[in-house]
Amino acid sequence: MITLKKIHAFTERSGQSAVILAIALYTLAFSFFCLWKYYNFAYNALDLAIISQVFYNSSLGNFFASSIHPPTYLGDHFSPILFLLLPVYWLFKKPEALLVLQTLALGLSSWPLYLIAKKSLGKPLAIFFALAWLLNPFVQNINLYEFSFLPFSVFFIFWTFYFYQAEKIFVFLFFCFFVLLTREDAALVIFALGPLAFLQKRKLRWWLWPMVLSALYFILAVKITMFFTPGGQYKFLIYYGWLGNGFNDILTHLIFQPGLLLAPLFQPGNWEFFLGLMLPLVFLPLLSPVYLLLGAGVFFQLILRAGGASGTLLQMSYASLLLPAVFIAAIFGLKKITGAEKGIYLSSDRSRPVATRQLGFLILIAGLIYSCLTLGPISGIFYKIYQTGLYSSSSAAKQELLNQIPVQAAVAAGYEFLAPLSSRQNLYSFNYAFLGKQQYLAADYSLPPETEYLLLDYDDLIGYQLQYGFNPFYQKQYQAAIQAWPKNLAGFGLIDFRDTAALYQKGAADRFTLIKTLCGNREPLFGSREPLLPTENPGCEELPAEKEITELASDVSFAGFNRVGGEYQLFWQINFPLKEIYRLKLTASDGQKIVYQKIYPFAWDLLADQSLSGKKNIQANYWLGLPPGDYELKIQLLKLGGGGIELDPIRSTANIIDQEIPVGPEINLELIADR
Repeated sequence: MITLKKIHAFTERSGQSAVILAIALYTLAFSFFCLWKYYNFAYNALDLAIISQVFYNSSLGNFFASSIHPPTYLGDHFSPILFLLLPVYWLFKKPEALLVLQTLALGLSSWPLYLIAKKSLGKPLAIFFALAWLLNPFVQNINLYEFSFLPFSVFFIFWTFYFYQAEKIFVFLFFCFFVLLTREDAALVIFALGPLAFLQKRKLRWWLWPMVLSALYFILAVKITMFFTPGGQYKFLIYYGWLGNGFNDILTHLIFQPGLLLAPLFQPGNWEFFLGLMLPLVFLPLLSPVYLLLGAGVFFQLILRAGGASGTLLQMSYASLLLPAVFIAAIFGLKKITGAEKGIYLSSDRSRPVATRQLGFLILIAGLIYSCLTLGPISGIFYKIYQTGLYSSSSAAKQELLNQIPVQAAVAAGYEFLAPLSSRQNLYSFNYAFLGKQQYLAADYSLPPETEYLLLDYDDLIGYQLQYGFNPFYQKQYQAAIQAWPKNLAGFGLIDFRDTAALYQKGAADRFTLIKTLCGNREPLFGSREPLLPTENPGCEELPAEKEITELASDVSFAGFNRVGGEYQLFWQINFPLKEIYRLKLTASDGQKIVYQKIYPFAWDLLADQSLSGKKNIQANYWLGLPPGDYELKIQLLKLGGGGIELDPIRSTANIIDQEIPVGPEINLELIADR
């Protein structure tokens, strides 16, 4: 029978080896998970693509250059730690290398944490905290979400505190310096070491040096970033517009109106964020709040954002700079309970009842496992693999599109394609071309003329509506963009198409036609050469007589269906201009069981131009990703009643539709036999 005494004996004998083994297993497992996610095109939140391209350009000597957020990453963040990581990246020059490096940084962070806990609690509980780090759901979320420089901050922060604890000032300052190199906001953690040292009555040098160095570094880093940002402002201050314009204005308001700091206390999202952060360690950090000072600046940075924080931030990399403070506070919180060097839960101390020790230990274990399974990505990873396999057919089709693009061709791409294409000098994110604006609408944007390929996922058009169309900040720009965006396709030919993924090449002939008017010569309505609908043509033929017209709305009627091989032709009678942005929901069912369901852009969002007028007969063609089988095919015209972008269980961005509003009846197309 396993007893606490036996566990204690094992940890004393083999604990260090157990931690090393756990770090190795974590690194192997999450490197695999990250690579699986990458090869299935699930890194779709921009960060990996942006930073990967920055590394690639830097490896060629063009340091920090970025064509996704032009002209340089220095307009986003100041992260000179890149120079330390660049030699490793240079060996591979692929985004996969960054994912493994990030995993290694998070895994190895467990080691200095183990040493910190060992000094305060003894080896048995130090092992618990090392394993708790590796099983922490927010560590795993950070690992799987995207690539960031912040996990490297975490590694250096733990070493910084270890040498603070050991009172080795020069090594302490050495690691402070490396923390600062990771990103400008890491200075908030180093600055907080000053008040901590002061409260713990350390000598002047322990609190003065961190505060002075971090403050000077933060000012320098922000000045550099502002220099490279359009408009000369630190771009992320947009989140704090409710506090004022610019750093001076914000600081003035906070100093002379301190009541503003009370406003976040009444926002439920901030409480959700705070309680979620504490849950995996069963609120132990609250027992030693002085160490939470290390994360105080970062915490206020997040909760003072417009709209505040939320549980969603815990699924991303935002918690990175907070987790060291949470774990260190938990260590000293537990020490405060025990009042002894070796703790109570795994020690051989018999002054406390065995049941009490067991209960305390079980509560810690239960909180950790519950949080790992419910707040982390592990369950989602295995469920997704169960659903789609290690490599889905959709991913294989997307890779075939990718393989057609020359290695150094200039490409504009949709979200999910950016990371795999990031090892090139000229890469552009199509969402900015769609909007016609740079990030946060800071300046006008258009595709550079040297763009040779467009690799799009038309599913992104639904995402744009959810991301921009229902957001008051972007709403007006979205309404203009949805009408004008097809002009980006002028001069490009559609050379391949898979479900919603489309590959365009400049100057090539169209091999696929998405929509066309029902004219005698079957000319494309919108193709590579015609950016707008053609004018009235007396030669246009009517819809075939056998096609029954079903009015769905005053501006849209369904006029029939045809299938030619894998091409599904839907016929529509449209009274322009369209009054709404419509969506098309396709459902394939086998009896009562739905085997496939997906929402597509209606006519690929190519008919939204409000300058169009008159009645037109339109054919819209789809190449559907239907699974083989015998099933009934139905379509439903929809309007979206709200929604947004959230993170799915594997920490990829996903379209979330709050309300689907049916437009007209559901239409039964046909029974499709096994293909």
